[in-house]
Amino acid sequence: MRPLRRIYTVTGETWQTIENHLNQALDQALAHAVPEGLHGIMVTRRTSTSFTVEISPDASYGMTMERWE
Repeated sequence: MRPLRRIYTVTGETWQTIENHLNQALDQALAHAVPEGLHGIMVTRRTSTSFTVEISPDASYGMTMERWE
């Protein structure tokens, strides 16, 4: 059985808002990634005010990785 791909989109106008939303998205992703035990979390910066947080096979289990697009 393949786990569902979970992607959380984060946007905001101020860094404080973005940081709060990123922390919430990371908490949600961790809540699913840990029990599944298959993949880590990838945080991708899309623009200066837009990010995605997802459970990804590109990140090893137990790891949180960052990348820019």
